[in-house]
Amino acid sequence: MSISWVHSINSQDIRTQNPLPIGSGFFLGVIMNKLQFSRLALLILSINTLPAFAQEQPKCVRNDVLYATETTSKKSTYQTGDFGELSVSTHALSQKPNSEKVGDAVTRKINLHLKSLTPGPESMYEVSGTVFMPDGTFTTLSVSDYDKDKTTKTIERPIVGGTGKYAGARGTILIEPLASTGKRQHKLTMTMEVFCSKP
Repeated sequence: MSISWVHSINSQDIRTQNPLPIGSGFFLGVIMNKLQFSRLALLILSINTLPAFAQEQPKCVRNDVLYATETTSKKSTYQTGDFGELSVSTHALSQKPNSEKVGDAVTRKINLHLKSLTPGPESMYEVSGTVFMPDGTFTTLSVSDYDKDKTTKTIERPIVGGTGKYAGARGTILIEPLASTGKRQHKLTMTMEVFCSKP
């Protein structure tokens, strides 16, 4: 009985708009049209919401060597070794030791006070660094055991992103202290993949 009630209402609505013969075949056609419309709408929606990065951009390998000389260093008002202790340093970058500056770098170190995970007194630190060059920037980020860093000649950190010619950067940076010159100097060797530049 409920079927005939729905049938009568639908029939009345349809007759007012398009007086076609009502029957089971007609309603089957209406249902099929609705299904096709739903599929079409879903297809259009999926195309419009397709993320721009779904089509992988080609990447090129980039190798750079820079030399960093510390220019400033500041620490927060926390006691040395306290949780949250923050130190920030800036560096002048050059293509050869003690040559003309071509860029800058800023590093930040935050004490995480996870001494239970490290045998030495230095605890663990979150260390980030951003290199600023005329053609773009790139950033490193890691959690580091500074006891190991002090005994390791070359420190390796991941490169997690960049802008400009360093857009899409993924790779590593090797930080190697130079012989004592009265300044805090390091050799930086970067190996990374970046989005290929358009010709």
